[in-house]
Amino acid sequence: MTGRSSSPAEPAALGGRHRAAPAATGAEGTPGQSVRAVARGGAANLVGAAVTTVANLLLAVVVARSLQTTDAGIFFSVTSLVLVLATVGRLGTGDGLVYFLPRLRLAGSADELTASVRLALRPVLVASALLGVALFVLAPQVGSLIAADAPGTATLALRLAALALPFAAAGEVLQSGTRGFGQMRTTVLVERIARPAAQLVLVFAAAGTGSAVLLVAAWAAPYLPAMMLSVFPLRRLLNRERDRRAGFAGSGFDSRRFWSFTAPRAMTAVTQVALQRLGIILVAVIVGSADAAVFAAATRFLVVGQLGNQAISLALQPRLSAALGREDRRLAGSLYQTATCWLVLMTWPLYLLAIMFPAALLSVFGGSYVDATEVVVILCSAMLVATGCGQVDSVLMMAGRSTWNMANALLALAVNVGVNLVLLPRIGIVGAAVGWAAAILTANLVPLAQVWWSIRVHPFGRATILAMIVTVSATLLGALPLRLLGGDEPVPAVVAALLSGSLLVAVVWPLRRRFALFALQLRRAVSA
Repeated sequence: MTGRSSSPAEPAALGGRHRAAPAATGAEGTPGQSVRAVARGGAANLVGAAVTTVANLLLAVVVARSLQTTDAGIFFSVTSLVLVLATVGRLGTGDGLVYFLPRLRLAGSADELTASVRLALRPVLVASALLGVALFVLAPQVGSLIAADAPGTATLALRLAALALPFAAAGEVLQSGTRGFGQMRTTVLVERIARPAAQLVLVFAAAGTGSAVLLVAAWAAPYLPAMMLSVFPLRRLLNRERDRRAGFAGSGFDSRRFWSFTAPRAMTAVTQVALQRLGIILVAVIVGSADAAVFAAATRFLVVGQLGNQAISLALQPRLSAALGREDRRLAGSLYQTATCWLVLMTWPLYLLAIMFPAALLSVFGGSYVDATEVVVILCSAMLVATGCGQVDSVLMMAGRSTWNMANALLALAVNVGVNLVLLPRIGIVGAAVGWAAAILTANLVPLAQVWWSIRVHPFGRATILAMIVTVSATLLGALPLRLLGGDEPVPAVVAALLSGSLLVAVVWPLRRRFALFALQLRRAVSA
């Protein structure tokens, strides 16, 4: 490996005989302007992430409280497996669109923009359909693995979920295409709000039946309309670019360049989603579906921080791609540090509160889930480190180091699987938590070193360090006395959260310019 990327999509490789598109190069060339652009998209995604977070947590609570732990384990295992396979079916093409479309808007023609979308979508439709058929056919064998005590239920649930697999895969690719044009509305309204809200409503409606199969069907149903609602915005964006780019020469973009970036990214994406979902599946196979339900519930609180990370990352990636495509490392570093500062302010208080009140948090799922406090503490501790590294994967990927990303993700997955195989039979779900935590640290610290060595950017600006100090101080001052006096109970936990949040706002507001929070304009968020 060398410090210089050989990415095929650098400006020189995109060709020299073209007219630059002024719309893509004008308003976002300075750090302040690009930070505001990321902030608008990030704020939009934060609105959607808040809805998704609440919907996913409530959905998990509904499942945990309406089903026996064995059936709840089947639900969480089946849905986790389908999400892993949907990621496989995407072939990494969504990230390819987010990477190439901003560059093609700088240097490409309308035909190349359209060709890149077709190049991404067609193989996804074929691959995800084949995976859905395979899962449907092999459902009895897979069902006996993840639910040896209820294979018939698992088989039927798997077959119903398999029907949604192609729609889940294609919908995400279509939404990635709109993000490649710098538009967040479709992702926010469809993927972050409408689909999870519909899943929650349908699962809640089916909860009274006590049937894991019907709850899985309710969870799977919204993927088809979500995909259909994602088609039209992307088509409209492509038509608009075609009208504006009449007479523009091509950049030399072709399928070889697309797949040389996307193929490693496909493996990376699969590995990353496997890191999030594989633990549940391994627990179900090795220990049992009841323990898988407990582990799934205990890890639901990680989703809060991960969605915050994803909300900022989705808006950050197109800007990073454009900045690094111009080799503007000053702008890239500014974006990286500002986004990391926001992420710390957003997630560290949540993780610190979860570490101090794990039993209170788990009690919302029911009494049988409270014993998993060690899982919460281990994983939230690892996530403090991970979020402190910022969107390091996005920086590495948007710099064209997709092969490095793939190697890092495979290493983290190997660590996760290895630790799970050793510790799961011995200490149960705590072993799964240790394995996931080790993988989280590997997946963040290794690329952090690579980003600094190869691109010379890092997330630890003055604002990031200050954000870390402020969040830790405000959370400890507000929560620690209540934890010591009131114990790990729901009422002290709620009061601690309110007090810590108030202290944090009181300290952060006077420092809002230092944290660049002025750029977060929620009024304009959804139009970003």
